[in-house]
Amino acid sequence: DVELTGNYREDLLNIAKSQLGYKESEANYNVLQDGTTIKGYSRYGSFVDDPYIDWNSAFVSFCLNYAKIDFIPFELDINKCYEKISTDENLYFAKGEYDPQAGDLIFFDKDKDGKCDTVGIVSEVNDNTVITIEGDLNNTVAYGNYSLDDDAVLGYAKTDEVKEVEEEIVEEDITPAQKPMLMAPLMAPTPNGTETTKVEVEKV
Repeated sequence: DVELTGNYREDLLNIAKSQLGYKESEANYNVLQDGTTIKGYSRYGSFVDDPYIDWNSAFVSFCLNYAKIDFIPFELDINKCYEKISTDENLYFAKGEYDPQAGDLIFFDKDKDGKCDTVGIVSEVNDNTVITIEGDLNNTVAYGNYSLDDDAVLGYAKTDEVKEVEEEIVEEDITPAQKPMLMAPLMAPTPNGTETTKVEVEKV
């Protein structure tokens, strides 16, 4: 079991770490139409109802789900997902514009074709190195290691949503009884780490 703390970054990273070492099946597989490519069964493909797919993005979807992170508009087509997320200036930061934190998402263009093709979860940042946890990395859940200025790194999505909600109130529309209520700022529910919830995550 992974204990959820309400700290989104911490929860996401702990769930990802619990999956390290998982490897897609070598006994249960599909042979693709080219007659040679083999895709093994994975629990992450199964999670998205397509057990024999390339499961890099399915792994991150799995982790986001169990961490109860629903404010990131994530989808399996990782390039479409990246195109959507990268337009949100409060969520996405290009390489070099942000100091990534453990638990953030990291996006890559590993084949250098101008499109996002891989997503991972930042595990730690040391000096000029970012260490990731990625799904379907040589058919396993494993650590990756990159320099912060690696040509393949596109950018990052923050997973620490803490947003203040402002509401415009017209003074003449409120009653005297309502005025004390306006003394406190309106805040969206935010993780405070004071309560924990256990979630059952499939173990490696």
